[in-house]
Amino acid sequence: MKCFNTTHKGGIFTLNLIDDDTFVTGSNDRTLKVWRLSDLKMIKETKMPNDITSVCTLPRLDGSVMVLVGLWK
Repeated sequence: MKCFNTTHKGGIFTLNLIDDDTFVTGSNDRTLKVWRLSDLKMIKETKMPNDITSVCTLPRLDGSVMVLVGLWK
């Protein structure tokens, strides 16, 4: 079993799978991070203006994924 160190500076409020090898986490440190599941490496980080309370991913017809983010306040 691997130990997963997220590098978030706050608590993770939400985690959502994007596909078989990708997931996204949202935290009260106001960052949204995209991870590769196979090696637990962070692919992308996005700063938000408020704490992240929820994340929803929606596949699109062109193969891309829309990420909807709920923010506190």
